[in-house]
Amino acid sequence: MKEQEIRLSEATVIGAGANKKVFIDPRDEKRCIKILYDEKCLDWARESSYRKSRRGRSMQSKLLTEYYGTVKTDLGTGYLFERVIDFDGNPSRELSELLKHWNEYPDYTLLENILEDILRGMLAEKLVTTSMEYANFMVQRVTPEYMRIRVIDNIGTHAKIPIIFYADGLARNHVKKYFLRLLDEIAKDFPKALPQKLYQHLVEYTKHI
Repeated sequence: MKEQEIRLSEATVIGAGANKKVFIDPRDEKRCIKILYDEKCLDWARESSYRKSRRGRSMQSKLLTEYYGTVKTDLGTGYLFERVIDFDGNPSRELSELLKHWNEYPDYTLLENILEDILRGMLAEKLVTTSMEYANFMVQRVTPEYMRIRVIDNIGTHAKIPIIFYADGLARNHVKKYFLRLLDEIAKDFPKALPQKLYQHLVEYTKHI
């Protein structure tokens, strides 16, 4: 049976960047379709290679969004992913949105828990990313009381020979190094949300976990 072409609408765009545009799947609002501006996109090549290596090692992930394969759309090949939404059906928010809020109305305990969850989760899953930008992370409300982090972008490595995909010790060191960079960025951009005392605590926590 011939695959039916999916028609995408600008009204359903939920994100756009240098390499892609993201649409809600018109067939299922719990999924999204990414359209690459260039089919030879290096970012996707890195992510695809990394996901393949994880599947080969039977590595499961609670952080990474699910990837379901390609679909045919009126804009070309679409890459079908899980869309990160909250328990009530509302779109989950980027980490940066919460950081902006906490910079005005600090919630140190909640921020500490969120950041420690990022670190522990990425270490447990040996999850390698090319950067730790705020936009990489979505905060998903699973219940009214419980939130968890999901990783949606910049997955993989810039290295031409990705030894880190298979060397867990290197992956752990990579996660810690990049997490410390994230802490530095948050402390600089949102100093009221992450005061010096909490920043130092998280740095020490990272070194000794």
